[in-house]
Amino acid sequence: MNAVLSIFVLRVEGLTARSDTLAHVVEKQDCLLSPNAKLADPAKGALLLDEALAHAFADAVLPVVRKRHGDGIRLVIQSWESSPSGSELARQLARARHDTSIVRARLRERNFTPNRAPLVIAADLG
Repeated sequence: MNAVLSIFVLRVEGLTARSDTLAHVVEKQDCLLSPNAKLADPAKGALLLDEALAHAFADAVLPVVRKRHGDGIRLVIQSWESSPSGSELARQLARARHDTSIVRARLRERNFTPNRAPLVIAADLG
């Protein structure tokens, strides 16, 4: 029996298509928020292991995202379960732990500037 991995993502809704690098994602309404508080396609969206953390991140970063992309933006927390096995489970879990640690650090520092890396400490990794 495979382990079930619960993941939470922040889906960005209310975007309007513009001539930017994510226009194709916006048109398909398939835009997520990255752990660095940027718009991202699903391959680069933040994978979070904790629903409460996802809510805290959404609440904290929403004003920043609205300032960048307009007042019509909404962040919707979606959850999904995955039952990968072997190396795929290890890969997804490692990525989710990494993304979760970045988001924890960004919340602690109140740092939602994508090009300013937060200080990730050992406590964030666990």
